[in-house]
Amino acid sequence: MRIGYNLAAEAFGRKELVRQAVAAEQAGFDFVEISDHFHPWLDNQ
Repeated sequence: MRIGYNLAAEAFGRKELVRQAVAAEQAGFDFVEISDHFHPWLDNQ
């Protein structure tokens, strides 16, 4: 079994997404994936 981490491009900026990806790698996740949309679902995001 492989366990991954999902990066939410609609909720975080690019620098934070990179930080999260690095943290996921350091924590031992097998892979990261990212959403294919970049606009927030809600205005307050």
